[in-house]
Amino acid sequence: MFPAVGATFFGQESFHVLLLWLVIPLSLV
Repeated sequence: MFPAVGATFFGQESFHVLLLWLVIPLSLV
């Protein structure tokens, strides 16, 4: 895996985690 690809993948994963923190509480309410 190229460093650039790894950095992009890590950025996308962190973004998905932020989305989960926003979506999950809304789903539980």
